[in-house]
Amino acid sequence: MAHPVSGQHVKPRCLLKPTKQQVAATNDMEHVFLLLVYLGTGDFRKLTSGDMYFRDINECNYFASQSSKRYGNYRYYDYLDPKDRVTAYCVPKYVSPDNVRIY
Repeated sequence: MAHPVSGQHVKPRCLLKPTKQQVAATNDMEHVFLLLVYLGTGDFRKLTSGDMYFRDINECNYFASQSSKRYGNYRYYDYLDPKDRVTAYCVPKYVSPDNVRIY
């Protein structure tokens, strides 16, 4: 994103990491992204991971895409057993960095 006056590339404010003072001013709470990974579909769907928090949505989405890949002898996705299908996505959360590990 280019700065409107200088024309230099700048990061949007929402993507900048908060300073320690900003974090302290919000009672040590922080907006982050939680990676949820589900195994199976329908009646077989089960949450297998829900404890990885990321400050950056791009990092969270990267791990979501990597964790949902499948390798094997599957010529077509339809041949993959529904119990073995993986769904992964990120949801915003408001957490205390003292209580969870944030990557």
